[in-house]
Amino acid sequence: MLFQPKNARPKDSYYAVLRYDTLFLYESDQQRDCKAVVPMNLFEVKIFPRNLPDNEVFNKEHPIQIKRKPDIIPSSSVLDNGQDEYYIFIHSPVIKEDWYLALLYASKLRKPGTKQKIQDKAQFDVEAIQNHIRVLHSNKHHEHTRWFNSFLGRIFLGVYKTKKIQDVMIAKITRKTLKLKRPSFLGEIKVRSFNIGHSIPYITRTKMHDLALNGELLAEFHLAYRGGIRVEIEVDVGLGLSTLKPVKVTVVLAVLVKSISGMMTLKIKAPPTNRFWIGFQEPPEMDIVIEPIVADKAIKLNMVLTAIESKIREAMVEAIVLPNMDDYPFFDSKGTGGIF
Repeated sequence: MLFQPKNARPKDSYYAVLRYDTLFLYESDQQRDCKAVVPMNLFEVKIFPRNLPDNEVFNKEHPIQIKRKPDIIPSSSVLDNGQDEYYIFIHSPVIKEDWYLALLYASKLRKPGTKQKIQDKAQFDVEAIQNHIRVLHSNKHHEHTRWFNSFLGRIFLGVYKTKKIQDVMIAKITRKTLKLKRPSFLGEIKVRSFNIGHSIPYITRTKMHDLALNGELLAEFHLAYRGGIRVEIEVDVGLGLSTLKPVKVTVVLAVLVKSISGMMTLKIKAPPTNRFWIGFQEPPEMDIVIEPIVADKAIKLNMVLTAIESKIREAMVEAIVLPNMDDYPFFDSKGTGGIF
């Protein structure tokens, strides 16, 4: 099946209308002569061919494939022509994305042969998007950066619950913990799980200091995060008991970062640099709560919790408080360290 503009219609094309979870194929846009009815829950929706680069997925040259699921037998309905595959070509990439997502959503609305609806996990968390909009209009400081924070927030709300984001953050935190200088009674800190929270760090009070002729850029901004990052960690604690030999006990803790805020400096050096640098101008205000999940009663938890919180704050200063800065590459240099 081809779906194209009316003035470029080939002979084997139809006028397609998607209603809820059913695709209707008509002879024309008058919608009088229905040629076929396609129950989308009986079909799989894919981009054809498979494994295209992300920037080519919605090119108009590549069709959307609607293929009958292998375990589904064609209906005896007069409107089911028994066709197992349809290929949809859309004249515009931006419209093609709309059609693809609509067809994909329709194919997952209910299970085949039942009236049971399937929950769509791709939809926004209503509470999260409401909170995001509320923050964007909370005070005058957001007026000039509202568009930017809206953009960041929209991207964040699209990816923050994905496993890929969790895996990336767990790997990043694990690398950081390996560099920590721990007290002698604390063993290696292992990250068990990570929850990125429900909000982005909001950027306000931006100020441009300089953009030099050699390309060096210097600016500053205020960062405020109140999203509630939660990291579950596991650590071995050494116990020295008067009547027994020293033993190690495993403790599981939840580290909750409720908020971080402070002024930050942004710097991009002159070429051939391939990254920008950011750092807090002074130690940021941080609200951290550490709670035990699994712990032995013999352990003096206050000592353990205080030591871990102290190391978190120490690591923050060493990594991202001036004169220390954290870097974020904007161009892959393949390990050469610059754009050459």
